[in-house]
Amino acid sequence: MDGFVSINPQGQFELGGKRWYCNSTIYYGRYPGACGPDWWRDGRWELNAAEFDRDFGQMARVGINHAAMFFHNDMFFDNGHVRQQGLERLDVIVAAARKAGVRFSIFIGPFIDTPAAYRQITGLDWEHDNRFLPSFNPALHEAYVRQMLPFAERYRNEPTVLAYTDRIDRFHKGFDNVSIPFNLKEE
Repeated sequence: MDGFVSINPQGQFELGGKRWYCNSTIYYGRYPGACGPDWWRDGRWELNAAEFDRDFGQMARVGINHAAMFFHNDMFFDNGHVRQQGLERLDVIVAAARKAGVRFSIFIGPFIDTPAAYRQITGLDWEHDNRFLPSFNPALHEAYVRQMLPFAERYRNEPTVLAYTDRIDRFHKGFDNVSIPFNLKEE
């Protein structure tokens, strides 16, 4: 796979000077047939890894050129340390996707919205009350940056990885758009 997908001044994807259309799917692996981290753990990893060539190959055959892949922090972080096993497993996925000509985006999460999640990424104690909004809390913003750093460093020169994105909850802690954290009202 050659070349990076870019965004032109009109806001369109381009690849090699031509418009590139993102035909995407969400992919979690095949076993146990559920989303989230379950496919990454225990003996399921081996079952899923054996299917990557087939799955990405079938995606390419039907015209899918991108897969959104969601991962949890515990796959990659433990008390402020990066889990190399997680990155090595992600390398296996990159190789299979590259071979099929399918790009993918890494979506990491869940939100860093508890002291335990903060410690998992940073190895530090949370000292900021219920101020879990990175737009207003520099320490939390830095934790989200730290969460993306291993992926940015490892895949910066890998065109198979279209993006690595976090789940920053900038203005609403959650998806309901109704409950606004008390500190957003204050800020």
